[in-house]
Amino acid sequence: MNIPVKMHLFLTVGTLLLIPTISSADTLYLKNGMYIVVAKATEKDQQIEYWVGSTKYTISKDLVAKIERGTALASIPWLRCSAERLQCKT
Repeated sequence: MNIPVKMHLFLTVGTLLLIPTISSADTLYLKNGMYIVVAKATEKDQQIEYWVGSTKYTISKDLVAKIERGTALASIPWLRCSAERLQCKT
C-alpha cells in the first residue's frame, strides 16, 4: 500500500508527539489485583485523585496498593510494540 509522503510524515510526527504523553501516564495498582492506567494521579487527604481523559475520579487510598509513575507504556503491550515497530504475538 502506497502512502503519500505528506500523509506518512503527518502520521509519523503525530505518533512521535503522542508517545511521550502516553508514556508519562501513571498506573494505580489496587489491592484487589486490578490496575488502572491514568493520565495523572495525586494523593489528597485520604483519597487518590486521578485523571482518565478529561475526567477526574477519586478512590479511597485504602483501596490502592501502590502507584507507579510513568509506567503506562510498559503496561500496554500493543502500544509498546507499535512504538518499537515490532510485530507482537498475543
